[in-house]
Amino acid sequence: MHHSCSTIPFSHYLFVQARIIKVQRRALRPKSGEPMVRGLGRSVITAILQVIYPDKYGVLNNTAEAGMRQVGVWPKLTGSASFADKYKAVNEVLVKLAIDLGLTFGL
Repeated sequence: MHHSCSTIPFSHYLFVQARIIKVQRRALRPKSGEPMVRGLGRSVITAILQVIYPDKYGVLNNTAEAGMRQVGVWPKLTGSASFADKYKAVNEVLVKLAIDLGLTFGL
């Protein structure tokens, strides 16, 4: 049965959307093996997410990682964490920082 966003609880809608994004990130950058698209690294994937969902996602690249590490906000991650799990943890920090500083990811 098809449900529109207006007929299901908003929290359920967000959960479903988050699962879809997680599955897509894992498919694009699998933990082992070759990426789905050669050369599609974390900076490109996260930049695409940021453009599509500017209020929800920040960009993760070498500059962002270095800056987050320098100011001590890089999340604790396990070496075995998938790209999707690492980005989820990093993005949570980016979103919190944006809110705390009154900034937006929007263009």
